[in-house]
Amino acid sequence: MVRVLSCHHFTSQEVFSTKQEPEVIYGSGDKLFIATVHNVVEVYQVNTKECRHLLGFMTVSAIDQLVYSECGKYVATVEVKSSKQRSLTFVRLYFNWEGSDVTQPVRARIAGVPASNSQPENTGKQLEVVELPLRKSATCIQCCAVTGNLAIGIGSVMSLYRLCSKTVQLTETTYTDLDHLLDIHIGFNLAEIALCENYVGGISADEVRVLQVHFKNEVDEDTTNPKELAGEVISRSTTPTDQGADQDDVIVEDEDFVLWSFEEHNIPVDSVHVELPSGTSPLPRRSVSPRLQTNTISLRTISSERPYVEKSSNPTEVLGPVDCVQGRPITVEWAGLYSVGISIKGMNAQLSTTTLLYRRFAPGDTAYTTVDGALHSLQFLPTYSKDGADKSEKSRRHRVSVLPAEGRCSPLHPNPQEGTLHGLCCFFTGPRQGFLYDIFDGANLLASYPYTADTSKVVAGDSLLHAVTRNGLETYTLRKFAAAVHRMEDIDNIHNTCPHPNMDICLIGMRPFIAIQDISVCTSHVLLLSKVESPRTQRVAGQSHWSLYALQNASVGQLYKDMLDLGLRYQNSSPPAYHQLLCEGHLLLRQALFSQEADSRTQQLQDLLCESCGLLGDYHSLPDSQDWTLALPYYNMSGLKVAAIVQQALHQMQPDREQPGYGRGLVHFLDHVLFTGDEPLETDKSTSNIVLEAYSQLEPENLSKVIIKSRLRLFDDQKAVSMLRKIKRGVSGSGGRYHPKPLDVLAMAVLKLRLCEPEQAQIVLSTVTEPQLVQVLLSEHQLLRTESTQLSHLSQLLRRHQPQVLIAALVALQGRGVIAFETALQLLRGSEGEIHQNTHIRDYLEGILQACHSQPAGQKVGTMLCDIYIQRLVEWKPPSSRPMPAPGHVHIPRGGGCFGVRYTWLDHLPPFKGVGSAKQPCQWVQIRVSPPRGSPMQLPATVTPIQVSKASPSVVEEVCMCCCCNEDLLKLQSLLCSGNVSTDISQHVLQAVTEDMKGFLAVKLLCLAKMEPEKAVELMIDSHPSVLVSFGETVFPESQERWIDVLHLLLQMFEDEDSLPDDRHESLTGALQGVLSCLASLMEPQAFINLLPSHGTVDFFLPYIQQCLRKHRAGEMRNRVASGQV
Repeated sequence: MVRVLSCHHFTSQEVFSTKQEPEVIYGSGDKLFIATVHNVVEVYQVNTKECRHLLGFMTVSAIDQLVYSECGKYVATVEVKSSKQRSLTFVRLYFNWEGSDVTQPVRARIAGVPASNSQPENTGKQLEVVELPLRKSATCIQCCAVTGNLAIGIGSVMSLYRLCSKTVQLTETTYTDLDHLLDIHIGFNLAEIALCENYVGGISADEVRVLQVHFKNEVDEDTTNPKELAGEVISRSTTPTDQGADQDDVIVEDEDFVLWSFEEHNIPVDSVHVELPSGTSPLPRRSVSPRLQTNTISLRTISSERPYVEKSSNPTEVLGPVDCVQGRPITVEWAGLYSVGISIKGMNAQLSTTTLLYRRFAPGDTAYTTVDGALHSLQFLPTYSKDGADKSEKSRRHRVSVLPAEGRCSPLHPNPQEGTLHGLCCFFTGPRQGFLYDIFDGANLLASYPYTADTSKVVAGDSLLHAVTRNGLETYTLRKFAAAVHRMEDIDNIHNTCPHPNMDICLIGMRPFIAIQDISVCTSHVLLLSKVESPRTQRVAGQSHWSLYALQNASVGQLYKDMLDLGLRYQNSSPPAYHQLLCEGHLLLRQALFSQEADSRTQQLQDLLCESCGLLGDYHSLPDSQDWTLALPYYNMSGLKVAAIVQQALHQMQPDREQPGYGRGLVHFLDHVLFTGDEPLETDKSTSNIVLEAYSQLEPENLSKVIIKSRLRLFDDQKAVSMLRKIKRGVSGSGGRYHPKPLDVLAMAVLKLRLCEPEQAQIVLSTVTEPQLVQVLLSEHQLLRTESTQLSHLSQLLRRHQPQVLIAALVALQGRGVIAFETALQLLRGSEGEIHQNTHIRDYLEGILQACHSQPAGQKVGTMLCDIYIQRLVEWKPPSSRPMPAPGHVHIPRGGGCFGVRYTWLDHLPPFKGVGSAKQPCQWVQIRVSPPRGSPMQLPATVTPIQVSKASPSVVEEVCMCCCCNEDLLKLQSLLCSGNVSTDISQHVLQAVTEDMKGFLAVKLLCLAKMEPEKAVELMIDSHPSVLVSFGETVFPESQERWIDVLHLLLQMFEDEDSLPDDRHESLTGALQGVLSCLASLMEPQAFINLLPSHGTVDFFLPYIQQCLRKHRAGEMRNRVASGQV
C-alpha cells in the first residue's frame, strides 16, 4: 500500500540551456553529462549555487546512451552511425576527458590491443577514445560503481569487460584498458542491464533476471586454463587442448566411453563433472589429472540434446537463490583472450551462476496498462560501509580497480579497501507499477510502487525514488537502506532498532511537468530534460523546444522537519500516518549519517536523529500502540533522561486525548531502566511518583517490585502506601481482579518501617504465612541487611517478632551462596554479646547443620554448635520466668540431617526419669499473664500471644525434666545420636564436658559409644545396668564379639554375688538376662552352650538355650523351604 503524504519540496528550480540541443543526460556525484545532437558531451558541475559549465568534448558519433564511471574515470557511450543502407552501433570509452587539451589530437585505439605509443594515464593531455570490438550491435551498457567494470547487452548476450591497468614493456608506461572477461547468454533480448561487482541483471519487455556469477578456483595443478562451467543447464568448453606430458593418460575414443572406479575412490555424486561438448564433433584428446580421471563421464547422446526452453508466456516469479529456472536456461563462458587459455593473475577458475530473481510478466499484469507497455528503469542499489582507512569518496573516484592477488576473490570484486557490500536491492518498473527487491542474501519483495499515471523513466537516489509520469514528477520513499541496516547493525530491540523495510512506502511529492524525456540524479539535484516537438517545426526544420531543469533537493534535515510538521497535523486524527512520517524521517536521518563523511552537519543530524528516536518512543508508549515493545530501543537511542520521558508520558495522558492513560511501552522501558544496574536512578520525587502511578495503572503486580527492588529511590512513601492499598481493590493489568501477593505485603511493611510505624509493619507481616514470608525474603534478600554487616530495620522487626522466619531465610541464603556463613554470624551477633547466649545464632547453626550435613562445612558447624550447647548447659540456671508454650509444644528433636532420633535409653539417665518425662509440663510455669480479650494491646489471632510465667518458691530446689528446661541437652544428645557426626566431634565434646554439667553422664556415654564402646559398657554397668541391653541394641546390635564381652563383664560381677546389694543384684540380673537373650538370637546353639559358665544354674540358663535352639531350627526350616527341599 502507498500512503500519499505530500511533504517533499525542492529548494529551488533552475532552468538552464546548452549551446546545442541535448539528447541524453547522466548525473554522477556533482557532475552532469549532457550528450547533444551534434556529437558533443557537455560537462557541468552541479552544486548548491549554480550549474557551472566545466568543459565539453567531441564524440565520434551520435550518442544513444551514456554512463560515467567515477572509479574508472571514463565516459562510456553507445553511439549510432546511420546511413541510408543501415545503422551501425558502437560502444566507446572516453578517457582523460577531464584533463584533455582541445588543441591536441584525439588518440584512438581498440580495447584489448596494446598501444605502443600510449602515455602514462595521469600525464597525458590528449582525449583518448577506446572502442570495444563487438560482433553485433549493442543495445545497452552499464558500469559497476566500485570496480569500473563494464557490462554490454548485445541481443540476448551480456558481455562483461574488466577494467585493468596495463604496462607497455618497452616504455614501461601504464594505460587503462578493458578486457573482455566473459559472456552470459541470458535467454531473452536485453533492453537494459545492471552490474554491481559479481551481480548482474537484465530485463526485456516482459522478463527480468538477476544473477550472481561465481568464480571457483581450480586446485588441480595439471589444469592451467580457466574452464567454463554451466551454472544451470548448458555448458560449453572453450579451453584449448592441454599438450602436457600426461595427455595420453586418458584417451576418450568411444562415443559411449565411461571410465569409473569404485574401489580406489569414494567420491560423492555431486562432485561428478560432466563433459558436455558442443555439437556432434568427436571428443578431443584431453589430459585429466589423477584426481579427476576416475570421475569423468562423457555421454555423446546427452551432450547432443538441446536444453528445454519454455515457450509459455504465463506470469512466473522465482525467488532465489536457485541453480536453475526450469525452461529458462542460461550459459556463462569465458570470452576474449581468456577463452583461449590466458589466465587472470594466475587464477584458474570455473564459472557458475546462481539465479537470485526471475520474473516474467504478461499483458494485463499490474505493471502494464497498454499493449506497448514494457519493463524499464532497471537499477542495482548497493549499500557499502565506509569504515576503515582510505575509503572516502574522494579516494574512490581517483582509484582504478586493480585485480586482487591470486585466490583472494573473483575478478568482478573490488579491492577490499573499497568497502564492504552490506546490501543490494534491485529495482525495475513497468508503466504503472514499480518493484523493489532485496537480493543480497536471497530475494524478497520489499515494496511495490503503484504510480498515478504511466511512467517513462524512474531513477533512484540514496533515499528517494523519482518517477517520470505523463503528469510530471512523482517522488517516493525508498527502502534500500532499511534493508541493509539489519545486516550492518545489531538490531536487538533493546539498544537498537530500525523501521522494518517492508513497511508501506509513501508518495511524498508530486510536481507537474510537461514532456519530460529524460531524468537523472546528482548528489544534490534532480535533473530533467524536457522536449516538446512542434508538428509544424518538425516538418519544416526538424527542430524541437527543449528545457533542462535542475531541481535542488532539500537538505536531509529540512526534509525531516517537513515530514515532522506534516506528521504533527495527523498526530491525533490519523496516528498511522503520523507514525509513517516519523519512520520515514528516521530512515532519512539514519542513512544520511551512515553515508556521509563527518562534517559540521553531522552533529546537527545526530541531534535530529535523537529527536526522531524520542518521538518514535513516545508514539510506541501510547496506550493504543500495537508495537509497544519498540518504545524501549527508541528511548535508549534518543539519549533522553528518564525524567524527560516520564514528563512526556504525563503530557500524553491528558484527558483531552482519545485514550488517556499510560501505555505499556512506557512501562516496558521503565522495566529496563529500573532493573538494570545497581546505582540509584537520578530522578526527583515528582518523577518517581509518576513512575509508581504508571505501574499502579498498567502493571499493579509489579508495583511492589519497583518499590522494593528497583533503582527508584526518591518517591513519596505515603503515596506509595496509598497506591498499594488502592490496587488491592482494583483490577490487574490483564483485566481481572487483582489478588495481593506476599511481595505486596512485604512492600507495605517496608514502607511502614520507613514511615516509623513498626507496629503496623508487624501487623502487615502477620497476614501471610511463615513459608510465604520466607520465600519472598529469599527473592528480595537485599532487604535483610544494610550495605554494611548490619541487620536492616525489617530484619530487626522479624528478629523480635518472627525470628524463625529470619533464621530460615538466612539458612536458605547461605545455601544459595548469597550471604556467607561468617557474614550471617556477624549479622546475628552484632557488636557485643557471647555467641552461646545468642539463641538466634544457635538456631541458625542448627539450620545450617540440617541443610549441609553432607558437606565439609557440617564438621565446623557441628563443633561450634556442640560448644554452644555445652557452654549453655554449664551455665544453666533455673528461669525466673518463661513464655507459656503453645499446646503440644516440645523441644525433643525428631531427627533429620545431622540430628538423629534420641536413643530411648537416654530417657532413663539423669536428669530424666523414664520414658515421657521430657514431655511433662514445666515446673516453673504457674502464673499465666496475657492481655485481656478486647484490650487495645491484644494482637490478631494469627499472632501467638506472649504469656509470661513466674516461678513459685516451693519448687525452686527441684530439678525440672521438661523439654523447655532441657532443650540444649536434648539437642546435644540428638546431635551425638546421628550417624552423620564424626568421631572428631565426639572426642571434642568429651574433652569439653565437665562433671558438674547437667546430663554429663548421658553425654559421656554417647561420646564413648562412638570412640571406646568397651569403656562405655563398663560405665553403664557401674552406673545404670538396667539400660545396658537397650544401650547395646543401639550401639552394637549385631556384634557377637561386643555382646560376649558384655556377658563376661556381667558374669564377673556375679562372682561375688553375696556382696551385691539387693537392688543392684536385681538390676544386674535383668541386664544378664537381656544379654543372654540377645546372644541366643545371634549365635549357633553349640557356640552359645560353650559360652555359658560351667558352674551356672541350669534352670537359669535353660530358657535361653531353648530360645537359641528354636531360632536355629527355624532358620534351617526357612532355608529348606527356600531351596525347595520341603
